[in-house]
Amino acid sequence: EQDDFAGERGFITRELLGRLLPADALAGHAFVCGPAPMMKPVTGSLRALGVSRARIHTERFSFA
Repeated sequence: EQDDFAGERGFITRELLGRLLPADALAGHAFVCGPAPMMKPVTGSLRALGVSRARIHTERFSFA
């Protein structure tokens, strides 16, 4: 929590991505980096928005 942060908070959902990403961004490549529990829903949301699997590039990491 950061009291002076005015940006988005919460999970990265399909609705959030659809609202924040312009249509031409969804036509390009998507690069997603994060922990494994975040990657599956984010890549699924991108797929649901029409981004092909071949254009989604991921890098997973863990805090362990």
